[in-house]
Amino acid sequence: MNKNNKGFLKKERYKKVYDVAPVFCVDLLAVCNGEFLLGMRTNEPEKGKWFLPGGRILKMESLENAVMRKAKEELGIRVTKKDFEFLTLQTVISHKAPFGDGPFHAVIGVYKLTIKRKDTIRADAQHSELQWFSKVKSNLHPYVKASLRVAGFK
Repeated sequence: MNKNNKGFLKKERYKKVYDVAPVFCVDLLAVCNGEFLLGMRTNEPEKGKWFLPGGRILKMESLENAVMRKAKEELGIRVTKKDFEFLTLQTVISHKAPFGDGPFHAVIGVYKLTIKRKDTIRADAQHSELQWFSKVKSNLHPYVKASLRVAGFK
């Protein structure tokens, strides 16, 4: 994992990256007993919508370490490589970027994360709540629906 916040960008530099290039992220499709977990986003892009937890990969960070870091940061759980598997690669383009201007473009590696106990999960500041679902709702973001279909949810 990254020590001393190496790989994190200050807001002004991060905004410049968003302005000129896609961001590579990992998202977590957490599953437990036939249900999947979504978080209600508190920030852009897609503020106020149900989305997969996750976020940007840091410089010099492996995909696997990014998945483990995001599970700890956004769900409050520690996972190992045996708890997750690569599911799909998706693209998300949104008209609202995290900094309020310009479009957002991300290439996202979605990882299926198997959770043994739902009561170990907790929401972070990026989500007003976390909720378990058993069916794919029609009003979900197309990216979320596509990822869930790849995982076999209908």
